[in-house]
Amino acid sequence: MPGVVISTAVRTGPSATTVRESSQLFVVGKAQRGPVDEAVLIESIADFEAKFGEYLSSSYLHPTVETFFEEGGTQCYVARTVGASATSGFAFLEDSSDETVLTLEANGPGTWASDLRYKVIDVVAGTSFKVELLKGVHNFSTGGNTFKLALYTATATLDSTTTAYSVTNEVANSGSYTAGGGTLTNVTPTATGTTAITDFADLSFTTATITARGALLYNDTATGDPAVAVLDFGSNKTSTSGTFTIQFPTPTATGAIIRIA
Repeated sequence: MPGVVISTAVRTGPSATTVRESSQLFVVGKAQRGPVDEAVLIESIADFEAKFGEYLSSSYLHPTVETFFEEGGTQCYVARTVGASATSGFAFLEDSSDETVLTLEANGPGTWASDLRYKVIDVVAGTSFKVELLKGVHNFSTGGNTFKLALYTATATLDSTTTAYSVTNEVANSGSYTAGGGTLTNVTPTATGTTAITDFADLSFTTATITARGALLYNDTATGDPAVAVLDFGSNKTSTSGTFTIQFPTPTATGAIIRIA
């Protein structure tokens, strides 16, 4: 056609535009509690509340994160900020000799820790466990027997007469908690002065909705899953779509979870 010029060109590179994932949010703000000065991955509003607390009237952080997930967001990185003078709360537990055997520190600064209460749980070694020690049934060394901890409801009967693990009145499966409880990481026995002690690493069950009144520590390797110790929490302890943690005391001659003086 007169006056019309047609030109052609060879296109290189991708033929389609690459679209970056857009369901992520990075947000900074004030929260009720939680770690500070670090970006924490949050994957639901329940996850946020477990780590950073409930709605705070002086901050838009909670509603911003809530709206993000309501609109289909999947990954939110949250960084909590606090004032320059904010500090974390501490509590010290002393024995009868006024020696500090346990120090509790809030997992983040702020006045929220002032409302926390703690209770020393009663740990009872089963009578059968004492007999089994003399028979060489239990090996607490690293690489020895496998020990587990199971959680129980308030209707369970756990005391010094408990001889073995049982599913009766165990808490229901939730999150990472399943029947039989969690496997403990042994700490090789040692001596402090004239007292022999052993310990376990703290144990956590994540994204779990649990209400437990106590726990049983037992030998999962030995025949019959024999009981080692009963933990009485003193009252129901609850996690809601969050992390339920068993924190063992400092392994000292007066505080270790298992000690023989």
